Amino acid sequence: MPKGIAASPGITIGKVYILEKENFCILEYKIKKEEVEKEIERFKVAVKEAKEQ
Repeated sequence: MPKGIAASPGITIGKVYILEKENFCILEYKIKKEEVEKEIERFKVAVKEAKEQ
């Protein structure tokens, strides 16, 4: 049985998505001060799209 770290208390039933370290990559990069607002908007769009899935 897969085990993991709980994100919130309680019990739930649902699909399990297993992420393997080799396939999980977080890109880190620096942005210019004038690009901050554009990046915030890009983040908000990504959150909205994730909620709609």
